[in-house]
Amino acid sequence: MVSQSDSPQADPEFREPPTAEISSEERRARLRQRLIEEAWTLLSTEGLAAMQARRVAQAAGCSVGAIYNVFPDLDELILNANSITVRQLGLAAAKAGATLDPAMPIGERVRRLAHVYVAFAFDNELAWRSLFEYRATYRKPYPEWYRDSQVAAFRDLGGGVLGRPVDTPEKLKLVETLWAAVHGVVSVALDARFRDVSRPLIESQIDLLTQLLAPGIDALIARAHQGSARPPT
Repeated sequence: MVSQSDSPQADPEFREPPTAEISSEERRARLRQRLIEEAWTLLSTEGLAAMQARRVAQAAGCSVGAIYNVFPDLDELILNANSITVRQLGLAAAKAGATLDPAMPIGERVRRLAHVYVAFAFDNELAWRSLFEYRATYRKPYPEWYRDSQVAAFRDLGGGVLGRPVDTPEKLKLVETLWAAVHGVVSVALDARFRDVSRPLIESQIDLLTQLLAPGIDALIARAHQGSARPPT
């Protein structure tokens, strides 16, 4: 659980060594970036349960209060750290999709990109888990910038899956639905809710899932294309 026990008092803001003349805005921006990077390192090496303001401040070389001079609360810092993982996932999907033959059937593209998702979850398990385990302390809605980062990642993923831009709501919905199906297989397996599942078995389940989905994917893609081709009313 995220600890909010290290609430700010009147701690002074972090200060750069006086060797370089920089503005207060630049100093603040540097501190902000360093805090995000240190928070992400903590999430990716120890998981969300280890996220504490005091530990992040210690790693960044500042006081606890300095965190709250840059972020309104710890929730905002965690979301910024999670956005690094979201961006990495989108880039991994885009990079993999760029290597695929444009003539490759959509069903096979889905299978290839699903394997990229499995690999990402295994290789970055703690950071990946944080995306789904995190809940804002006060159940606040996600800020718009974080939602935009999620959509951008889905567009990167969708570009790899479809081999073309995700430029309509219909295509975005299709990509999100395909991702949800694959994510369900991966998350249940990694949580070992029913039994221990090895990575090769997960990959074989993904292959079976995409094989079952493939016949309907082409029809959905055609429908999405028809929707994007309709003249404006």
